[in-house]
Amino acid sequence: MDQSFTKVKKRRELLARTKKQFNKFVFPSIGAMWFFSLYNMVDGAFVGKGVGANALAGVNISMPFISFLFALTILISVGSSNLIAFHRGKGEKDLANKYFTQSILLISVLGLVLGLLAFFNLDRLIGFLGGDQATFSYVSDYLGLISPFSVFFMLSYNLEILVKADGFPKLSVWLGIVCSLLNIILDYIFVIVFDFGIRGAALATVIVQVLGSGVYLFHFISPKSNLKFSSLSFNLPKIFKVIKMGVPEALTELSIGFTTFIYNFTIMKNLGSSYITTYSIIMYVNNLVVNTMIAINQGAQPLVSFYRGRENSSSLRELANLMLRTALSFGVFFFVICSVFSKNIVGIFIDQANGQLFYYSVSKLKIFSFAFIISGLSIVISGYLTASKHPNAGLVISLLRGYISISLALFLLTRVFGPDYIWLATIVSELISLVFGLYISFRSLDLRSNIFHLASQFRIF
Repeated sequence: MDQSFTKVKKRRELLARTKKQFNKFVFPSIGAMWFFSLYNMVDGAFVGKGVGANALAGVNISMPFISFLFALTILISVGSSNLIAFHRGKGEKDLANKYFTQSILLISVLGLVLGLLAFFNLDRLIGFLGGDQATFSYVSDYLGLISPFSVFFMLSYNLEILVKADGFPKLSVWLGIVCSLLNIILDYIFVIVFDFGIRGAALATVIVQVLGSGVYLFHFISPKSNLKFSSLSFNLPKIFKVIKMGVPEALTELSIGFTTFIYNFTIMKNLGSSYITTYSIIMYVNNLVVNTMIAINQGAQPLVSFYRGRENSSSLRELANLMLRTALSFGVFFFVICSVFSKNIVGIFIDQANGQLFYYSVSKLKIFSFAFIISGLSIVISGYLTASKHPNAGLVISLLRGYISISLALFLLTRVFGPDYIWLATIVSELISLVFGLYISFRSLDLRSNIFHLASQFRIF
């Protein structure tokens, strides 16, 4: 009896410790991602109010390129972070340092190459992204300033992920707060006071990304950092290992850009370019939701990898439960906020004086927000599978959610029911993705034979 009681007590203590670690890593990650997303929303607000609706649409058209940069960053950073945490958990510090150094070198090279390619092929890039006569000059002004500094966009995001693997998640939160506030101040100065237009918003973002990269690098060269730079030549097997683990999360991030691209294309074809402003507003809110779910993954994945290195199944089950419950809670929270405060949210970006466009945007945001309730579940399922060494299953879920189901939903709904059903496509897509995601995850984790075991593994409520 005493032994049984002691065993239960130890298990409860272990789960309490796991939950404490989860909160320590995940909520700072969410905080950092919120500030990142919110200062992007502030960018949009200053552009929409200070320059105009076409300029806001121009920023929206630019977003797939920005998402592509961040997706490549995640491809390297998340895989590196998971492997760093795994080897730190096994006590293999030298190998962890090699993955850390390799990650920074790869990101720096990719950022420089992609930035130069974009800058010297700007007109072709804008044409590919869908810029038309009304928005071309705005996209050119925005990307023309951002593209040469692509390396800092990628490096700052890479280092923000690695600093959590280093054991300093709070640093990313505090730096995120400072950078967000600075970006808001610079937006006001450049866009409103100096009247630099859309270039002012781009300049503010560039300055913040450069400063953020510098602060993170200073942390890693300081004595308090656990991760250290090591001598390294590029090791192809290690690079492929990093990429394999980072693909699902990279596809999730890239799906933001892909979804924006395909929505823009469908709206232009079925409704007209003026309605891209409506989707621009929805996109900012949707990105906040998706980035919150990605932050849950990024915060929890080092813990999943660490406990997998320790072969601690109890903590792994508890982490899966916490990830799902957190994603569902935030999904409901965002839905309620968008339902109750839809006019206030739309009013951040365009004036109520816009009349028809304003009220149209309000009604479509309310419809779109139903997708937020479930959107995070398939994202965190994919992230958990990736960190627990099931990257192929995570890849399938990411491809289905971010590309296949949304493309089919947009195509079929507009063809069968008409153009205005565009705004239901994400809800349909998320439902399809969740059903298939649950099925794939249960098969991958080999939980098919025991429904009670399955319920304990994914205990949402």
